[in-house]
Amino acid sequence: MAKEVSKERKIRKANTGKGPRLYVKGIFTGFRRNKVWTLNNQAILKLEGVNDKKETQYYLGKRVVFIYKSKEGYKTIWGRIRSAHGNNGLVKAKFLHNLPPRGIGAQVRVMLYPYKKEAPLNSTYSFTRGLSKEQFQERLKMFQPKK
Repeated sequence: MAKEVSKERKIRKANTGKGPRLYVKGIFTGFRRNKVWTLNNQAILKLEGVNDKKETQYYLGKRVVFIYKSKEGYKTIWGRIRSAHGNNGLVKAKFLHNLPPRGIGAQVRVMLYPYKKEAPLNSTYSFTRGLSKEQFQERLKMFQPKK
């Protein structure tokens, strides 16, 4: 007595009725620190699906939001991913206001739009580092308003 196998295949959609998710989930793991001091203005984030330093390059310059509940409703703190932290896919982010320590372990959202990779906050330094004086002057012309 063999079981009958139906030849019709049912396709299930995971997010029926919802639009695509435009962010990547991340976890706020703590602040940049060493044995003696802590830098509260540099948050360390672990992003979902990012496991090595090479994969973090896509997220540099992307906007990050920390959402929390207050008496008035939900509030947000915005920031940007600045650089990789180590070789295991962690990233450093700088926020407009420092994240609260009670938020360690909480979820953050890394926005995937706009798709065009934006420059990090300290872009003028990295943009001109290691150039001769003539090359530096040429690059600065790009930022001058056109007449």
